[in-house]
Amino acid sequence: MVRMCFLKKYGLMPTKNRSLGMSSPDLMTLDEVAAELRVSRKTLLNWRAQGAGPKGFRLGRAVVFDRSDVRSWIDEQRAADHIGARSA
Repeated sequence: MVRMCFLKKYGLMPTKNRSLGMSSPDLMTLDEVAAELRVSRKTLLNWRAQGAGPKGFRLGRAVVFDRSDVRSWIDEQRAADHIGARSA
């Protein structure tokens, strides 16, 4: 009961395949972030274990990411890319 209240509070409800259906536009699932970054789920999990990649957090059993944190991480990667920073 407590878990369901917690999920409802944050707009998350489990589906039959045990993944979370995200109704909050500000939160992204692990699979959504992996697709956005065009990396595998395993790569994203490895980055997380190494402290690299976008900041994520556990919400119940699921790892979720704030959309603004993912965008910020992408912007940081772009700024750190010396090749991309050169002028044409």
